[in-house]
Amino acid sequence: MNYGRQVRVLFIFFITYLLFIPNELKAQLSPEQYLEESPLGSWNNFGADSAPSLGAGLRQIVLLNSGASLLGNPAALAAGSSGSVLDFSFRFQQARLYKFWMVNTGVLSTTGNLNCLTAGLSYAGFSGRIKGWTLAGAYAQTENYSRPKIDYSLTRDGLLYEQLLLSQTGRQEVYAVGLARSLGPRLSFGLTLAVLNGYLRRNFEEILWVDNVNLKDVRNQKISGRYLVFGLLYQFNEKLALGWSLIPPYTRKFKGTSLSAFYSEETQVEILGAGNDRVRMPLITGLGAFYKISAALDISAEAIYFGWKSYTFNYFGETLERNFKNILRLSSGLSYKSTFRFLRKQWEAPYYAGIMIDPQPMTDVRSTYYYLTFGSGMGNADFLLILSTAIGLEKGSGHNLTNQKVCLSLQLRPALLNKFIGCRKQK
Repeated sequence: MNYGRQVRVLFIFFITYLLFIPNELKAQLSPEQYLEESPLGSWNNFGADSAPSLGAGLRQIVLLNSGASLLGNPAALAAGSSGSVLDFSFRFQQARLYKFWMVNTGVLSTTGNLNCLTAGLSYAGFSGRIKGWTLAGAYAQTENYSRPKIDYSLTRDGLLYEQLLLSQTGRQEVYAVGLARSLGPRLSFGLTLAVLNGYLRRNFEEILWVDNVNLKDVRNQKISGRYLVFGLLYQFNEKLALGWSLIPPYTRKFKGTSLSAFYSEETQVEILGAGNDRVRMPLITGLGAFYKISAALDISAEAIYFGWKSYTFNYFGETLERNFKNILRLSSGLSYKSTFRFLRKQWEAPYYAGIMIDPQPMTDVRSTYYYLTFGSGMGNADFLLILSTAIGLEKGSGHNLTNQKVCLSLQLRPALLNKFIGCRKQK
């Protein structure tokens, strides 16, 4: 085959793939858990990652004395500290993937799982009391859409013939404000408004170096939306509390642009596209119980329901099939606090342990993550520093996927903030 004919054949194949590949064939190449919009690690994301939550079995609905409850159960804010508190959490996440996009779905194959590493600020927030109301505001990174980067090269006799590049990055950020109030000696209510902002970028590039041919498919999407979090917390007595949380169904908006291009010495073709898509997110609701066994030891249990059966996803104007099932995520956690004196101050050292069962919503494969969590920290009246980890091992797909998170959280407490404010006033 001469050069000109080879270029024409490649061009026709590329355009045919982009425009006419049937949906039935795409469905046969299912990447299972990791579809276009799948969050890294798990579909079932709720609340914000912080070390106190992560260590105690990802406790969210009865997460007391932490500003991060703003996104899990805002009613718990009213049961926390009576002063102003600043919370910061940094997260490191490592997931092992097997099937995603073109990898191990019929185009490229690997001999094992691939690692995907991400790190960054997962939560930063403020909460304080004003005339019986607890007000809070926060930033959180709630989802990450990254995938392992692929750089495949074909060489013969030391000469580079072909190169295939795949990359996907993205994340979802939340800016939230909320308020909580005690409705009596036992019942608290909370409400949070969360505004979404994020992006998803996918890049495919194939380079035929010998023939000087370049094929590209680039897709960029901006994510926006907003949702509400309702919460209740009922304290039966000093030992037992029950919590309830609800996130009604809402719509995420994906505004995207696409570029499909074919470049050679003889031909340059670019196809531009745009999409304004809607993603219908499911109802999420859960119950949690907190029991104080002693002054130093407490235990919690939570059940969170994700109504994934009603989930719909559009991708550049095309409705993609997501035959999902509803999910119930179960977790339990312990926390123990020891105290001691050091440098004329009273110190505390909390310890955490927990478990979580996290089934995934896909129906083409049964997949469940089983988590073991633990953590510890140290602090005093001024601050609390905690380091926790959650290790998730997947069973059911046959690929032994994993998802591990490590969180470092710093809480600046009322005593320290009051000292800072006092120093500012003296100046």
